[in-house]
Amino acid sequence: MEPDIIISSQSLYFGRELLAIPHKCCINRHSGLLPRNGGLWPGFQAVRKAELETGVSVHVMEREIDAGQVLSQVHIPVREKETVWGIYEKCFAASADAIIEAVEKIRRSDYTPVNNGYRQEYYSFPTAEHWKEFRQRNGRYI
Repeated sequence: MEPDIIISSQSLYFGRELLAIPHKCCINRHSGLLPRNGGLWPGFQAVRKAELETGVSVHVMEREIDAGQVLSQVHIPVREKETVWGIYEKCFAASADAIIEAVEKIRRSDYTPVNNGYRQEYYSFPTAEHWKEFRQRNGRYI
């Protein structure tokens, strides 16, 4: 197989060999507004930090996780008492539009990044302090 693009929608790391397969690039769908809330559990981080919006980002994959150029984003408001589950449901529902937009840009060889002004963040599993903040905000999963 000689694909032009590989589309990822999961949290597994792509190594150098997999990233080198497509003619154009590998892209990843992420449930957050990159470069903010990169890494694991972006929906949890949005609730923990009482953010007013979150969304879906589609970015070019690089060896560093969630660090590639963001090609498309869909913004989703975070409602009062929003659950982490609800955020992910909305993000997955909006994912097709974000992926189609990114694929169209790649087809035109347009790698112009989205610039939303957010600073880069990366989170691994939530820390004890993150859980404390989440509970203090009455965060809920479902």
